Amino acid sequence: MSKINMKNKQPHTYSSHRYQSVVQELNQMLKQNPSNVQKPEQASEKHTDKFKYLLSNSATGVKEFDELLDGGFPKGAVVLLAGSSGSGKTIFASQWLFEGVKNNENGIYITLTEPLFKILENLEKMNYYDRKAIEQERLKIIDLRESYAKNGFSRRNILNFIEEQVKQTNAKRLCIDSITAIAYHLNDKSQIRTFIFELGTILAALGCTTILTSEVAHQGKYSMYDVEEFISDAIIRLDQIKVKNEFQRTMHIVKVRGKSYRAEALPLKISKDGIKIFPEIHPPLNYVSTGEKISTGNLVLDEMLQGGFIQGSTTLAAGSTGTGKTLLCLQFIMDGLKKGEPCLYAGFEESKEQLTRNAKNFGWNLEKYEKKGLLALRGVYPSDKLLEEHLKDIKQVVDDNNIKRCVIDSLSSISHAFDEEAFSSFVIRLNGYLKVHGVTSFFTTATGSLIGSTALAENNLSTLTDSILMLRYVEMQGKLESVINILKMRGSGHCKDLRKYDISNKGIVIGPPLSDYEGIMTGSSKKIRELEKEGERLKKIIKEKDEMEKGLKESEERYRTIFENSAVGIMLTDENERVISWNKFAENLLGMSKDDLNMKPVEMLYPPEEWRKIRSENVRQKGMHYHLETRMLKKNNEAIDVYLSLKILKDHDGKTIGSIGVIEDITDRKKMERDMRIKDSAISSSINAIALVDLDGEITYVNPSFLEMWRYNFAEEILGKTAVKLWHRKGQYMDVVDAAFNKGGWVGELIAERMDGSLFDAQLSANIVKDENNKPICMMISFVDNTKLKKLEEAVRGI
Repeated sequence: MSKINMKNKQPHTYSSHRYQSVVQELNQMLKQNPSNVQKPEQASEKHTDKFKYLLSNSATGVKEFDELLDGGFPKGAVVLLAGSSGSGKTIFASQWLFEGVKNNENGIYITLTEPLFKILENLEKMNYYDRKAIEQERLKIIDLRESYAKNGFSRRNILNFIEEQVKQTNAKRLCIDSITAIAYHLNDKSQIRTFIFELGTILAALGCTTILTSEVAHQGKYSMYDVEEFISDAIIRLDQIKVKNEFQRTMHIVKVRGKSYRAEALPLKISKDGIKIFPEIHPPLNYVSTGEKISTGNLVLDEMLQGGFIQGSTTLAAGSTGTGKTLLCLQFIMDGLKKGEPCLYAGFEESKEQLTRNAKNFGWNLEKYEKKGLLALRGVYPSDKLLEEHLKDIKQVVDDNNIKRCVIDSLSSISHAFDEEAFSSFVIRLNGYLKVHGVTSFFTTATGSLIGSTALAENNLSTLTDSILMLRYVEMQGKLESVINILKMRGSGHCKDLRKYDISNKGIVIGPPLSDYEGIMTGSSKKIRELEKEGERLKKIIKEKDEMEKGLKESEERYRTIFENSAVGIMLTDENERVISWNKFAENLLGMSKDDLNMKPVEMLYPPEEWRKIRSENVRQKGMHYHLETRMLKKNNEAIDVYLSLKILKDHDGKTIGSIGVIEDITDRKKMERDMRIKDSAISSSINAIALVDLDGEITYVNPSFLEMWRYNFAEEILGKTAVKLWHRKGQYMDVVDAAFNKGGWVGELIAERMDGSLFDAQLSANIVKDENNKPICMMISFVDNTKLKKLEEAVRGI
């Protein structure tokens, strides 16, 4: 590589290890294709030729772009024009080619993406289109697909074809649209990289300035095959970005060898005239500042400002809709016009016609001054143009007309149409430009609050401007009034009074200071004596509130003590049936921690069948107290028996806001009941006759076998009767009772007496039943009929 190329080489955007891998691959290709390697003297001659071309420029026809590059692309350069579909690549390239024809430089446009008739159809719509240039083949358009449709695409054939066409037409400008499409037809990554490298070698030898368009959607890339940028002397990236629901085109100059350039994103527009870019205007921070003051057009406001606005300063009028910001600006402009000062009114909310009509209602004839050339009226929606376009238009008017006073109405309308960061930069540069040119500026912005105070920190407007006038609505004695005050003024003293103003047929009329009122900034003003009475009333309310809060706190502490120390579980749920509060007993009962219970769906605390039973009762809809025995799940999924008392909680409107549940553990009781049922079932199904006798000797229970043995039809016939009735020998009963109580039981034979008076032999077993404290509660007697056994014994003895 020659010293010139080394000097002009700029850092690429890819990492060094990726660059090295590409270089190594290209070197390997050269070894495999030695015919493409030039001799040192040949290479030296070609670099010398290229150096000659780099001394001059290839203008693009895009004025602002050529100015940025000091005349355009270096002649003989290979330019990679990258971007997504619709970003403006083809228009930029065709505009550049037709600009070349104007400068007596023949050109070639090679396409693989569109048929010729469609290309020409689109070109004919552009103002830069030159039919004669096409007819005389000073600009030759070639569809490469037509040339190689039959024979197929071959790397060598395409390269030879391009070289032949450039030489035949003596072309100084060449556009391949697109390099991506050619590479796609080659369909082999190694072939593609070899083709691109060889193309770069041929283009360098031809000395023809070349644009290669590259179809890439990803904003971080410039090519599809990671080689195109390495053979390129310049890289331009075109994009479409979304800003506030609209797409805007931008251009980014990535690199240009041998040229200085600005690397910022350049706003771009496409029209019938072709590409137009809007580089940012950056005024220097070295403007002159004087202490001279000029009138605002309102004598009372001049007095409040101690003489008016400082000449060359910027003032912001902030207020909600209808407060008279535009009217204040018109007074300022009219004062300048009457003094013969050129003025600019840039409106972004009203049309020129509407502004002119409204001004006439106050006796101000704007049309007269516009015809004289003293007033420049500009009315346009913010979204109709790019931010830089607006700034360029304002700059043009200021430069052409030596503007002394400028109104921007309003900044808030502009901010709604553009990105916040871009808008902030726009205001800074607009403000700086106007200051550099000594223009006294008056900006307006709409505040969000209709009544009372509002913040102005948004977009740094409060720090950018020298003075701020606040216009606001306030309530005064039951009426809506307008109040103005000066929030700040750099470089001068100012009145700090709040003043009421009215809008009359002569404009804004400002009244005396509101010295007897307070609270105006809040939007609701009161006289001082009223405030004193209000203060006394508030003190009383605060005292009552403190006493109430103290009582509530004591009640809460009592409730919390009961809640935490209760011997039953207590649980609260919200309107969505999630656990929000519980006591320690509930935690221990369910074996769960605070993390386990907090916001847990209460449904998860019940077995599915139990929850369905609870839901079927529609407790929440009925809004009642509810009591039931159910089962709940512990953390380990063990089910326990509980007695649940549930109360639905409702607000004043009857809307359910939650519930409170009291949970009692009845596991032991339910176990005893189950055991009793088992025992009762065993006794009921026993073949022995069983009776329970209380401590007074009365029968309290008999089983079915007893009724059958004693020949009773119903238990009621014997229940409540004394047990002595069962013995034929009555005195024997007391012997059994004494033995049972003293020895714990008695077993023996006796002669029993049935209901009908018949006698039978019975085997008897009597036991005392005791409670958990070992106290007797009853006696259980079991009988077995021995009649058959006795007869059998007698029969055996007879034998």
